[in-house]
Amino acid sequence: MLPLAARIGSVVSAGNSIAFGSVTAWRLHSYHLPVSLLLSCALCCAFVMLKATDRALFLWSASTYRCTVPGCAFTVRTQRVSAGERRRWQETAADHPAHDTAR
Repeated sequence: MLPLAARIGSVVSAGNSIAFGSVTAWRLHSYHLPVSLLLSCALCCAFVMLKATDRALFLWSASTYRCTVPGCAFTVRTQRVSAGERRRWQETAADHPAHDTAR
């Protein structure tokens, strides 16, 4: 079961996407486009907004752990993990075997 904040975020994301797709369809309706083209544009815009909102919510609620070696680009992002698992990921990020300094 997702926490309440995650469920609210999912509902807001879905509502935002439906509203954006509907507004797009309404604006394109005045150009007298075929229904299939109108529907495909509206669904595409709604899907893009859904993915963008979900990604923004993930970035807002995720924890990022980076390697402590200067120049190393190793990162770990976690979301909704226990305190023990969070600590293990912190240790993994700080003490991983391969240091990628090419990025």
